[in-house]
Order: sequence, then structure tokens, then C-alpha cells
Amino acid sequence: MLKSLNISNYAIIETLNISFPQGFSVISGETGAGKSILLGALNLMLGQRADSSVMLNANEKCVVEGVFDIENYSLEPFFDDNDLEYEPITIIRREIAPNGKSRAFVNDSPVTLGVLRELTEQLIDIHSQNQNELLEKAHFQLNLVDAFAKNRSLADKYNQQFGFYNKLINDLTLLKEKAAKASADYDYYQFQYNQLVQAEITPGELETLESEQETLSHLEEIKAGMHKISALLDGTEISTISLLNEAYLTANKMTGFYPAAIDMAQRLETALIDLRDLTAEADQKGEDLEANPERLQYVNQRIDLLNSLLQKHRVQHTDELLQIRDKFAAYIDQAAGFDQEIAAIEVLIAQKLSEITNLADQLSETRRIAVQPIQNTITQMAKALGMPNTRFEIRIEKCKLNATGADNISFYFSANKGFEPLELSKVASGGEKSRLMLAFKALLAKSTKLPTILLDEIDTGVSGPLAAGMANIMAQMGEAMQVITITHLPQIAAKGNVHFLVYKNEEANKTTTNIIQLKDNERIDEIARMVSSGHPDEAARNNARSLLGV
Repeated sequence: MLKSLNISNYAIIETLNISFPQGFSVISGETGAGKSILLGALNLMLGQRADSSVMLNANEKCVVEGVFDIENYSLEPFFDDNDLEYEPITIIRREIAPNGKSRAFVNDSPVTLGVLRELTEQLIDIHSQNQNELLEKAHFQLNLVDAFAKNRSLADKYNQQFGFYNKLINDLTLLKEKAAKASADYDYYQFQYNQLVQAEITPGELETLESEQETLSHLEEIKAGMHKISALLDGTEISTISLLNEAYLTANKMTGFYPAAIDMAQRLETALIDLRDLTAEADQKGEDLEANPERLQYVNQRIDLLNSLLQKHRVQHTDELLQIRDKFAAYIDQAAGFDQEIAAIEVLIAQKLSEITNLADQLSETRRIAVQPIQNTITQMAKALGMPNTRFEIRIEKCKLNATGADNISFYFSANKGFEPLELSKVASGGEKSRLMLAFKALLAKSTKLPTILLDEIDTGVSGPLAAGMANIMAQMGEAMQVITITHLPQIAAKGNVHFLVYKNEEANKTTTNIIQLKDNERIDEIARMVSSGHPDEAARNNARSLLGV
């Protein structure tokens, strides 16, 4: 529950400290006194968006701090999950710096606004007048039934598994799209692959063929050159080898008396050996080279084929063609494997569908069981709130599986005898919605562990006996949880265990909002003011005493 609220430098609040007890507390004040400002500060602490315009003094930071007793609400797992220090008395603080930047803290540890909202949603529910319209919304009606049915863990489990199911469906859709595209491209890939396979390309082949092509194209020139080399080295007219041999013999004769000739003779001998080998090789190559037009034609055709494939696939080397061939092979294998993947994921989808269908059936059963007690309770409360002929029904219709199960839930309502219930949104007036919403809040107070609820003028448009009925219900709610009500009605104000007054303080150059807890006589005066809608007289004070039972 909310033990205290401390506000500084917010709107026209300079400094405000207020302690709230357990049970039913009421807050009143004249129009414009600052009740909405108080509520705005509380919303800021709960994670509402803020900026520097909320500051009373633009040069100082704004701070809103709440102290909560959370000992009995099993929130330790939340603190563990978010790496926060758990304290039975937890302090939540929101600060807005002069530059508009905000920070949030839980027990002095900084947290994101997402974590702040997730925590405070488990601590306090603020109901404002415009929330009455939520009664018409299907998701709100479903949430109300689920809250009473206490099926949160089951609903969370279903929602998680439904998410897995949807992911499988999406995966299957993408897989089928890929399979369809692969199927459409299969013939293309197969043709390209076959063409490259049939080409029987080997690594580095083009370079080898181009070298052979050069040789075959210049065969006669090469053969004539070989013969000329042989003739020049060892021919009948001019013989390089004969001259070299004569030089060797001359050097060899001098080795006995001229040591330098020894090295010279050896070198000449080596040169003779190399030239004789070279002459023999030139003779052999000249004899081996034969014109081969068929081979040249094959090489030319092969080079043309490889160049056309290189140009077609826009690459430079035959090794890249081999990589493209392997890529086409992978495409073909993948296309062939899609059927198996699709079949496997369809099996998983069928299994998951069976699982979530079973969970949805369990959810539906919890809701079906909850419907009758809800109908009975709301009908009885509506009578206490001045709608004696109320007929309230909750209708459940099966629908396609969705994130919340397989149920469409609708509220049907009639406040008049002899009229069949119709959809609540079509027949309930604003005042009737307010009273029904209060009835639902009272119902949820008994079935949930929410520590605190703040009702912001939920009694708008209500008076007389109806106000007394609403006051009684709020007082009953206060027995199960902390209830804080902002009200203009004396009947409700009189039922509170404690009564707070919001008022303005006007000085020479500034106006500020303050709040105090009223003492007995002060409370009589305030309720008398509410009774008389102005300056209270003694009759109004007596009326106030009567309402207070003093």
C-alpha cells in the first residue's frame, strides 16, 4: 500500500508531504484547489511522460517520491529479475531536472520507465472518469473476467505458446515463399548447372589452352627456328661447336705450363657439353613438331567455349566458373530439400496447435465458471447503487484462436424492467457506466492482490441515495485494500476513515497547493461546505454531523 507521498517543485506545489493509512481515505477540496495536480504528480511517479513545464521553479529539479509497503504482495521475484534490492518498505522516486531530463529510482537504484511502470502497475490502480468508457472495450471486459477467474498463470502460458505457434506459422510462410521461388528458378539453375558440368572445366584450363594455341598457331615458324638453331650450333658451313672445341683444345694444351688455362679449359668443356645437349634438343623438337590442324581447331573451340562462359557469368577466371557451378548445385539441392523442411515444420505446427487448443479450452472453462458469480455480484451491487431492475449478463462466444484464447466476451446490460439486455455500449448512460465501473472495481478488490486503488471523482453525476450506495461500496472495498477517493460528495467523504483537504495558499506574489489531514471539527466544516455547496451554516454542519454519525 501507499504509505506516503512527497512532492516538491511540481506545478503549483512547492513542498507537500502526505501519509496515507490503510483502509478508505477521501480527498476533497474546492474546484481548482489542486486535486488534479496532486493526481498528476502521482502519475508522474508511476511512469507518465514528463517535461520541464511541470516545474514550479524552473531552476530546481522536481521530485515525486512514494513510500510503499509491499511486504505481503510476493514481489521478490520481480526485484530479482530486474536486479533490484528488495525492501519490504520500498521507495519509488521520479526526478525531473531543469533541462527536462527525467530519472527514476527504486530503493535508490536507477531504473527505466518500463521497469517503473511494470512495478507500479502491481502496486496501485488509478481510475479516472474517462476510464468508464473502457467498459465498452472487448479487451477490458475480457481482462475483468480473467482477473476474477484468477487464471493469470494459465493465460500467460497460453499467450507464450500462442506466440511460439505464430512464429512457426510465419516460419512456414517464409519457407513456402522460398520454396516457391526456388521451384520457379529450378529449371534455370538446372540448365546453368548442366551447362557448366558438361563443359568439364578444370582449374587453370584456359591459361593452358591459350599457351597451346600459341604453339600450334606458329608451328612452322617454331620448327624452322629449331632447325636453324641446330645448324648454327653444329652445321656443315659454320659450326659453333667446332670453333668451341678448337678453343677448348687450345686451352687444354696450355694447362701444363699455365695454371689459369685450367679453369678456362673446364669452362669451355662445360659449354661444349651444354651446346651439344642444346643441339640435340633442337634437332629432336624440330623432328617432333608436326602440323595438327585438328588439335588446333579443338583448342580454338575450347577457348571460345570457355570465354563465352566467362562472359556469360561475368567473371574473369575458369576457377570462378567452378565456384558458380557449385553454387548452382547448392541451389538445386536446397530446392529439393524444401519439401522435407516444410513437412517437418508442419508437424511442429500441428503439435503446437493441439497444445494451444487444449490451453485455450482450459482458459475458456475458467471464464465460464467465473461468469455466473460475476453476474450475480454486479447485479446485486447495481441494485445497491440505485439500479434495482438491472440485468447484467456476460456472454462468451467461441472465436478463432488469438493471443487471449478462443473467446469473445461481451457485456450485456439492461437497467429497465421489461427490456432485454443489449450490448452495454449501446444502452448504458454515463452515470450507469460510472456505477457499473465502481461495482467492477469493488469486485476486483476482493479477487486480486492489488494493494491500492485511487478513484478520481468516479462519483461524478451521482447524488442522494446513490451517493450513499457508492460510499458503502467504497468503504467495503477499503476493508480488503487501500482505497483513496477524490470526491465532491459529502456522503462519500463522510464514509472515509480519514479525510484530506486540498487547498490553495495565496500570498502576495505566488499561489501554492497544500494538503492536510482534517481533524474532527475541521472535517465537519468541510463536509458542511460540501453539503451546502458554499459557505456552510449551522444546518449544514448538523447535516455533516449526521453523515459522520457524531
